[in-house]
Amino acid sequence: MLQLNNICKNFKDSSRNIEVLKDVNISIHTAETVAIVGPSGSGKSTLLSIMAGLDTPSSGEVIIDDEHLEQRSEIELSDIRNTKIGFVFQNFELIESYTALENVSLPLEIRGENATKKAKKLLKDVGLSDRMNHYPNELSGGEKQRVAIARALIHDPKILFADEPTGNLDAETSETVLNVLFTQVKKSQTTLVVITHDMDIAKRMQTAYRLENKKLKQVKI
Repeated sequence: MLQLNNICKNFKDSSRNIEVLKDVNISIHTAETVAIVGPSGSGKSTLLSIMAGLDTPSSGEVIIDDEHLEQRSEIELSDIRNTKIGFVFQNFELIESYTALENVSLPLEIRGENATKKAKKLLKDVGLSDRMNHYPNELSGGEKQRVAIARALIHDPKILFADEPTGNLDAETSETVLNVLFTQVKKSQTTLVVITHDMDIAKRMQTAYRLENKKLKQVKI
């Protein structure tokens, strides 16, 4: 499903070369749930960006469904992201001038598809059937994240990446959002990769890895 082979990532500033990732290897299977944990600044978000084709590695291979991302043009990568990948971010990333229904519909409408019926069903599935016509500033943090989950799943992605999905939520709201996330992922058999510093979230995943000192290692939690 998703495979990284010998991934390295370097950044250059005015005076030095900064190595962020070194020889990172991972294989993730269809419908598997995976946590990637590690200290702040360890490169977790950089790794996620490379996995999802949002950033390119300095060297190594990224393979999703036999597609070598490092060999694809930006147009081809955009097509892969729009068809095979979903995203849930810590800050929700909703469009403030769009209603919940419009935000969820957007990924399919960009492809020229009528998404209203499917978007309404997904919003009902995440418990927001009565909030469809509300704008983000009229929603709580937990409601915003449930809208984001519905939006991430509307195009039936094969893999869903979530970057600190409960980072801006209190404990009770986090539990509600996580239950919605896991229920929807299980229902759709979507592969889930969560970047998190929360070990309680990591314990709910099938597999966990720690990113530290530029390396990725599987851990028991």
